[in-house]
Amino acid sequence: MDDKQSKNTRILSIYQRLSSGKLINKAEEAARFGVDERSIQRDIDDIRAFLDDQAMTDGDTRQIAYDRKRKAFLMEGFQSPLMTNGEILAVSKILLESRAFTKEEMSVIIDKLIAGCVPQKNMKLVSDLLANEKFHYVELTNPAGILEKLWDIGNDIKDRHLMEII
Repeated sequence: MDDKQSKNTRILSIYQRLSSGKLINKAEEAARFGVDERSIQRDIDDIRAFLDDQAMTDGDTRQIAYDRKRKAFLMEGFQSPLMTNGEILAVSKILLESRAFTKEEMSVIIDKLIAGCVPQKNMKLVSDLLANEKFHYVELTNPAGILEKLWDIGNDIKDRHLMEII
């Protein structure tokens, strides 16, 4: 394994373990990978820089902190609650295939999903990918909107009202 590959493996290993809530001790990591503690510090600095970039672009608030009591690094914060491009596409395709809503309702729902979840820089790309499917969307024969009915049914269930559905 060459130096660059081993450095990448080392950084990814540290990142993965930090992401899963594990503590990273510089001396232990240096011994584990057979490198100087300064190399581990540079790796942690690289991970910090990566997380700073993520915070600016995706709202990721994770940071690497040092716990003096435990003499180890840990990851704090949380990953962006925004859905990724792939998640938006998957949910949108499931909604479109359900054919449960009118064309107008479906269009509004998908537009709101994109506006509220996809990182700003990707909105046009995701919108373009779904535009053709929205255009060719064929609603089922029930032209009446179902959104309000679903809300009413949900409230009736919550309030434990007896319902008869015909």
